[in-house]
Amino acid sequence: MQKPVEARLKEIIESILPNENLFLVELKVSSAGGNSKVAVILDGDEGIGIDECAELSRELGNIIEEEELFELAYNLEVSSPGLDQPLKLIRQYKKNIGRDVRVLLKASSGELLGKLEEVKEEGIDIREQKKGKKNGQRSYNDETVFVTFNEIHKTNILIQF
Repeated sequence: MQKPVEARLKEIIESILPNENLFLVELKVSSAGGNSKVAVILDGDEGIGIDECAELSRELGNIIEEEELFELAYNLEVSSPGLDQPLKLIRQYKKNIGRDVRVLLKASSGELLGKLEEVKEEGIDIREQKKGKKNGQRSYNDETVFVTFNEIHKTNILIQF
């Protein structure tokens, strides 16, 4: 029995990643008008570059063709998560320890702004940002707040300029 395309694609992607530093964040397969779209989002513990994405895209495209995974035309996109994309995996949270984050909580409980201090299996510790800035710098509370992953709607990295 043949595996569903998405499961086979995930196997292929994980097998062609050049080292343990890189990982699959998200795989989406969709169809419209007979054409399929394969969107692959990869990340790395130290980030991932455009050259790595391009190389993995070529390799994945070749395997898709060899195995004839799609009967009709398909579009393949391999990219890294943009800065505006929410964190999805514990591994992404861990690589962003020490950075400022915005955590939107579920059930309209508001949001937390602060520095990501620690990542645990069940949630994260955030040192909340104090209101206002002192000498143009952000300042933080002394205590951390623990938030479980179940309470989090989404977490974004705050970009500082």
